[in-house]
Amino acid sequence: MAGVSGLDGPRFSPADSADTADIPDGMSIPDELARREERLRKLAEARAKIAARAKERHAREQAEHEAKLAARQAKAEASGKKPGGKPPKPPVEGPRPNDRST
Repeated sequence: MAGVSGLDGPRFSPADSADTADIPDGMSIPDELARREERLRKLAEARAKIAARAKERHAREQAEHEAKLAARQAKAEASGKKPGGKPPKPPVEGPRPNDRST
């Protein structure tokens, strides 16, 4: 394929130059990979902890919500009138933006 523009010369020169690029001082690639894998493992544990707490909170808030609705219904039946105001909103499932793992 000699003579075709752009294909003359070494084929993998960008890849070769990237492989031989200078590594910052004090950086060990295996150590860096292990550090990153450890960090990802810790993040996964934190996410699982946050999700478990959110599930517990949702169950607790759902029970409170149902109790409020039952009390509202009982009050309406006792008075014979429709209760005033808006009914309570159901709780939102899942972690909240300000939830923390600590």
